[in-house]
Amino acid sequence: MYNQENFRDINIDKPKDITRQEWQINHQRKVNKTYYEYQSQKSKLYLREFNNQYNYGASEVDDIYNIGEATQMHHIFPKHSYPEISMYVENLIAITPTQHFNKAHPNNNTHRTDPKYQAVLLKAKIKSIKENIENKEIQSIYSFEDLLKVLSIGLDTEIDVEENDFTSIIKIIDQHYNI
Repeated sequence: MYNQENFRDINIDKPKDITRQEWQINHQRKVNKTYYEYQSQKSKLYLREFNNQYNYGASEVDDIYNIGEATQMHHIFPKHSYPEISMYVENLIAITPTQHFNKAHPNNNTHRTDPKYQAVLLKAKIKSIKENIENKEIQSIYSFEDLLKVLSIGLDTEIDVEENDFTSIIKIIDQHYNI
């Protein structure tokens, strides 16, 4: 697995010496926004139902802004910037309106994200995913492989860790966000 080309890069003939973001600037692909939007909405509904059933509608983030019910299914990596991962439940997190509009999107500007709070959201999501994968008594809706895909695209770095090595993922997030 080590020192092999990434399958995403092989499929688009991207050289190894430039980042995906640099490559995409000069080689724009057509994105079927309707398809991604439809799939994203389905995932949001699915997460909302799961969160209501197994988490009693509570926020996945336990902080001082956790007031009320988690009615917002928020994209950790914004769907307008990362449409290819907008439908993954690993990229969605159930949060309260206060958390969503005051912290995730400061001053209710949904085209801006707070990077420090994005790190908080990622860590909370990883905790939720770990608990879901390890709890054999409830339905598992998450995939560790999909989590790695979401993080690799969202953080624009190849993440190669052992199966279910959540500790290493937290370290990678801390390094990425300089925490």
